[in-house]
This record gives sequence, structure tokens and C-alpha cells, in this order.
Amino acid sequence: MEFRRFPFDRQALEFIIRAPASMPRNTLVLMPKAKVDPAIFRQQNKSARQDPDGKDVIGGWRVVHMTAQERSLLSNTTTWDPDGFDTSDSDVWDDPLFNLMESLGDSASSVNIPYYSNALSEASFVVHVCRIPSSYTYNFLILVTLMYAIALVSYLLSPGDLDPRVNLSLTVILGVVFFQIMLSDLLPITGYLTDMHYFTFYSTLLIVMMAFSHVIIFAIFHRGERKRAVIHRVKKL
Repeated sequence: MEFRRFPFDRQALEFIIRAPASMPRNTLVLMPKAKVDPAIFRQQNKSARQDPDGKDVIGGWRVVHMTAQERSLLSNTTTWDPDGFDTSDSDVWDDPLFNLMESLGDSASSVNIPYYSNALSEASFVVHVCRIPSSYTYNFLILVTLMYAIALVSYLLSPGDLDPRVNLSLTVILGVVFFQIMLSDLLPITGYLTDMHYFTFYSTLLIVMMAFSHVIIFAIFHRGERKRAVIHRVKKL
């Protein structure tokens, strides 16, 4: 499964049906057809409209569509069986492995190697689903954005009030970190960052830059105050 686009990711669930190994492809060919029941779409649409009669077929996911295909594959056995060699379209002596095993004689019966012979028919059904992002959108994206907006309020405070400005920024950082911990618990361990991780990371980075900007603003304001004090004393002389 791929979670890079979380919470707007899509997944493909594959189901495979294979013909028995005793029935080669020239005997049995599976002809799959895939179609999503319209009732499923109706139920999902009702659920999206908050209709009490609607329900999700898969909790937290919506079925998008289905695909199906037939494909051939090679069956394999783990022991050598000369009687099981498929001779429908070729002579047994055309197979170099057959020649090798025959040359071994009786010892070939104890050899355990993979041997590919008959082509089988395989039906693959793929159900394409997408995650329902509304819960993550409201509980994470919007809330983190509102917290970031609260951090912007610190710019309305007096430039000389360094402590309130920085404390407000640090409080928002702690809130975003809390959301990051919750997000890590919701997702399986992955070796990469998802879109949600990038969102919270850059949000935290912006708030940290905001805190540094308050320090710079305070330093500039304090320096200006000292200059104004010097100018005021000079004017009194």
C-alpha cells in the first residue's frame, strides 16, 4: 500500500483466482468481468450527504471502480515428474531441463528443484478505493491552520512585549507537535513522509520562524528606543 498522498491516497485491492494446476490454459480459460453494484454507489452517495440511511461499504473508504483481466502464468512443481510434462505443443526432448533430468536417471527422483511447465489461466480482480478525507481535513488540516492563525495574532501585540509574543508562538508549536504525535499513531510505520507529515512539518517550521522574527522585531524596537532616548537627551542640552 502507498500512503504518500495521505489523507487523499488511493489504494488498489487485488483478488486473484487461478485455474487448478491440473487444467492447463488450453483446457480452461477464466473470463472475468468486473462491475460495481450500483447500490454500492447509492449507499456511498447517501453517506457523503450525511443521510442516516447511507453507509460506507468499507469503513473510511469509498469504492471508485473495479477492473478485471485474464492473464496466463506458468505453473510449477517442486519435484521432478516426467509424466507431468506438457507435450501438447512440443516434444519433450526440446526441453533442456527434461534432458538433464533424464540423464540423471534414478537419482532425479530425489532432486527438489522448481520446474515450470503448464501455462495456467489466472483472473485478476482489482477494486480501486479512495480514502474519505473529511475526518482528517477537519480534525487535522483545519485545526492546525487555525492554530497557525492564532500565532499570527502575536504580531498585533506591542513590539516591546517579547515574552507574550514568544510564549504564544511556543504554545502553538506544542499544539502542532501534539497533532504530529496523533498522526504518527494513525499511520503504519513508513520509510517516507506523507503529505500530512509535510503539512505539519512546514507549519511547525513557519511558527519557529515566526518566533525568531519576534526576537528580531524586539531587538530592532529596543535599538530604536535607545536611539530615541539619546536624541531626546541631546535636544535637552
